Amino acid sequence: MAKGQPKTMRFDEEVELYIEAYHGENFSDKFHNLCRYFMKKEEELDKQINLLEWQIASKQMYLEELKQAVINLSGIKNSIDDFQHSFNSVVKSVDTYLEKCNT
Repeated sequence: MAKGQPKTMRFDEEVELYIEAYHGENFSDKFHNLCRYFMKKEEELDKQINLLEWQIASKQMYLEELKQAVINLSGIKNSIDDFQHSFNSVVKSVDTYLEKCNT
């Protein structure tokens, strides 16, 4: 692997201590190892995020289907309620008719 041009960087103490605590033979090696670690982590996290986004989209589609089913059931319930009301009205009319016939 070819080495690039030497670079000068300034780190605050907290970052420098973090890099120094990482594994490697010297500061430059530790810095490279740390960057490689985070590059690999970024790739893993991107895959995980993509999977989670797919799962969210799938659950949203399922929720939309459930929402539509609830709307449909609500319509059916309203139809049943209307039918029951009409049926009760017919029963009342028949009862009234029968009462008149029996008198």
